[in-house]
Amino acid sequence: MALDHLMTKVVVALCDGLDSPMASLVKEDVLRGRWESLTLRQARPQDYTDADSYFRAAIASSLLRKCEGLPTSVDRRAKAVVNFYRCESFCRETNKRLLPLVHNFELGFHGDQDDLMINSVIEVGRQFIGMTLRGLPSSLEPKFGPGATFHDKGLQSTILHKLSSRPARTPDFWWADLVGFSENKWGTSFLTADSRCNTPLLIEGNRFTVVPKDSTKFRGICVEPGLNVCYQLAVGQLLKQRLKRVGVDLLTAQDRHREMAQSASLSGSHATIDLSDASDTVSREFVKLMLPSGWYDLLDDLRSKSTKIDGKWVKLEKFSSMGNGFTFELETLLFLSICVMACHVHGEDGASLVATGEIRVFGDDIIVPTRISRMVVRLLKFFGFSPNPDKTFLEGPFRESCGGDFFNGQAVRPFYVKKLPTEPTEWITLANGLRRLGMSDSSDRTWRFGLLRPWLYALDALPGDIRGLRGPRIFGDAVIHDDSTKWKVEEKDGCRRVRGYLPVPGRAVKLHWFRPSVQLAAALYGVPSTGAIPRDNVAGYRKRWLPLLGQDEFDG
Repeated sequence: MALDHLMTKVVVALCDGLDSPMASLVKEDVLRGRWESLTLRQARPQDYTDADSYFRAAIASSLLRKCEGLPTSVDRRAKAVVNFYRCESFCRETNKRLLPLVHNFELGFHGDQDDLMINSVIEVGRQFIGMTLRGLPSSLEPKFGPGATFHDKGLQSTILHKLSSRPARTPDFWWADLVGFSENKWGTSFLTADSRCNTPLLIEGNRFTVVPKDSTKFRGICVEPGLNVCYQLAVGQLLKQRLKRVGVDLLTAQDRHREMAQSASLSGSHATIDLSDASDTVSREFVKLMLPSGWYDLLDDLRSKSTKIDGKWVKLEKFSSMGNGFTFELETLLFLSICVMACHVHGEDGASLVATGEIRVFGDDIIVPTRISRMVVRLLKFFGFSPNPDKTFLEGPFRESCGGDFFNGQAVRPFYVKKLPTEPTEWITLANGLRRLGMSDSSDRTWRFGLLRPWLYALDALPGDIRGLRGPRIFGDAVIHDDSTKWKVEEKDGCRRVRGYLPVPGRAVKLHWFRPSVQLAAALYGVPSTGAIPRDNVAGYRKRWLPLLGQDEFDG
């Protein structure tokens, strides 16, 4: 679908106010319906000498770049499938290249002096991983995530549905019963359900699917068998705990990454590195090379070794994909080890730099001291990874990390319209995004970049009663962000409050719809007596009161 009249007014007013050559190009693309051209527009920080000029261009080029529904001719699923096979080809080549190194560590050193030097560097990374992981867990308790599994899909992917369906596992996870599955809450529920069917369903691997990435492509992910993913999540949680011991707290990492990126954009002390298709290019032999054998065997048994894509099974060259419950934590650990190896080449103690926060890794989001950054990039390439040239910054005034973009210390993260707005809540999200871009950091609350007019146009799309729901930023997109003088504040029982526009959860999946053993297991796993709400299940929106707890006059 193309932009409607109101959205076109917003975009044109935004481009006019930005007064940027890029904005003029975007405006022409929109008015002439050149959607293919629009999606290819991108402001590169390297092409600008000051934060203001870059920010104006980035706002214009990024606004619709990730938007669902633009009428382009791109088959985004087909591109995702092509990329799946492309990444598998990369992993195949990496596996061939790393196999001799794996044999060196398994069978003893055989090679020349260059091989010895490579082995000594790798050994430093292996020692760091061994120090981080330590001993294997004595037991694992399955964890349930909110997403789908191979057989539990859509609204039928609550914990209640997962507990009541027949567990599925891959053949190599044969030891599931030995780690206590038959004795935990889920296993007991399953084994008492039907004596004729009391063994997990064997399935070859995971299944390929896609999720939106931007207007030109989907991101491929793989949905795991139910039993595998629950134990993968348990291992992922364990890896989080082990990483925290060496100074990497994944729960707070994003804020710290953004702070360091902002500082580094001024000082140049650190480089930010981002990878293309990181999880899809973690090759099997790289993981085997780096992990202690016991840990490798544990993760290897839990992972899917094949993917069902377009009706056929493909044996995987990668180790694991997004959708696997430990992929994120594993790649964090692996990329940390590469940074530690780079430090060793420079004669530095990488483990100490990790512990002090001088090296930070969050998935494939990497921040390292600039002095070792080029060695980090070289090692990443050696192990089969592709630093993204559009998102990797080793020098210059720009740094990007964990959703924070900074040019000479100034925050220059643009706003992305993910979906063309049709509902009031979507117009509120757009208006608030424009306000964040348009308000200066100073306390006078003056607008910049001519963004007041497009903000007002976005508000024009709202019904009058919703247009008056103004409040502070702390309430997110439940209110329209505005100065406190525009808030309609009421006081009741000594509490000041404003009204917001909040989602109404869809119908809960009731416990009594399921057999008693499932009800008991669900209660033990923390499901409330009111039942489970399916993921992303919203019945509608309603105006509700929200308490003001000390928000000051500039919080809008």
